[in-house]
Amino acid sequence: MPNTHVPAAGEAMPAAEGMHIITGRFSRRLILAGLASLPAIAGATAALAVPATINPDAELFVLELKLNALKDRIDTLAETQGQLSEQAEEAAGLKPVHPSKWEKPSMPDDLKEMQSTYFRSVNFGAIDFDIEKEVARCPELVRAWNRAYAEEQASVKATWDEYRARLDEHHRLLGYDAQEAEFDDLVSEHWNLGQCIFEVPARTVAGMAVKVRTAESLGLMECAENDEALKSIAADIARLAQGGAA
Repeated sequence: MPNTHVPAAGEAMPAAEGMHIITGRFSRRLILAGLASLPAIAGATAALAVPATINPDAELFVLELKLNALKDRIDTLAETQGQLSEQAEEAAGLKPVHPSKWEKPSMPDDLKEMQSTYFRSVNFGAIDFDIEKEVARCPELVRAWNRAYAEEQASVKATWDEYRARLDEHHRLLGYDAQEAEFDDLVSEHWNLGQCIFEVPARTVAGMAVKVRTAESLGLMECAENDEALKSIAADIARLAQGGAA
């Protein structure tokens, strides 16, 4: 049978049962507004109750962002250093030959024969044998040539040392040395952070790709340029990370 119950005067409506009425009376408008807000409140509560999905390789992604930031700073500083070095070299003047690249002049054939003839008469097995003394006993023409050679060699080194001193001073004046220290610190920090990335286990292909890119950033892939197996694996990981076919 249909519900014919009509609330008596002062009797609470069923929809309002359990509501705490402060004033003893309630407004129909307030009730309707409260009911209308329930779905929004429920939705907000549900959103708070369900945590956002966290990528299992989130730590690797965060570390890679830091690594990339360091690499950008290194590249920028390296470019600045290169410009300062060019300015210092220009200010230092003409660059002489480095002592290690100086080519020793060849002894004339007649002097070679003269020297060989003398040493064939030397008893190298003698107890008191002294090579320096024997060289000093060589024919005067041979000794004169050796003295000229030693003087030229010393002159090449002295010229280089003077140039190097000027170059170092211009580097200092341009602020190169201070930036060089900063560059070294950044390189060390970049390397250490890369090692930290390698220590974190990758749980997805995208995480493995982070390690491949880290190896490239550290220059490790250049060291393995002849390792076809490693390069192939790295290429596969990069392709899969980009959504390529397995």
